[in-house]
Amino acid sequence: MLTIDLYGRFSSAFGFVAANMRTRTQQPPSGVEVYVADATFAVLKLKSAHDGRVYNFRNTVFTEDDSGIFAPPPMLKFERSKNITATAIAGSDNVVVEDFGLGQWGITMDGLLIDMDHHQYPKAKMQELRRMFETTNIFEVLKCQPMLDLGITALYFEKVESLSVLEAYPDTVKYTLKAKSTQPPEFTIDD
Repeated sequence: MLTIDLYGRFSSAFGFVAANMRTRTQQPPSGVEVYVADATFAVLKLKSAHDGRVYNFRNTVFTEDDSGIFAPPPMLKFERSKNITATAIAGSDNVVVEDFGLGQWGITMDGLLIDMDHHQYPKAKMQELRRMFETTNIFEVLKCQPMLDLGITALYFEKVESLSVLEAYPDTVKYTLKAKSTQPPEFTIDD
């Protein structure tokens, strides 16, 4: 029987765990040690425009082939602002808004790299994460319901904010990546 302490890892890494994870894993159904809700909306699949390599972020507990897979899917945070040009009116408390547009989406990815097979430091997954970050091109978003719902179809990585091995879990590394959304440039040629 397979027992995986995802609760402890998430609690150690992020200081909290989704309420249904704890209640579902406290008393699992007969013969089942891990409760997995339908979290397919959180699956993230990116394709590098540089070399066509595909990177999967999804739960691999019940997957035989985990090559190129990071587990479990990262927690995603999004932020966006508007690009506004405003001119102050002399002698007034008001401004004239001359132009505005939308800024890029800022994306924060918080996740865990776990060596589920040998329970050692996840060297191969760390190298894969480094390779992905060092790619000098954009990534097409092939799958990720929240991103696609926000209109994010491509992104690039701008920062590795943190990497840390979890205390009491040497087979687990917590990561935080920062990315920005991007769109292919559109050009109009006048004759």
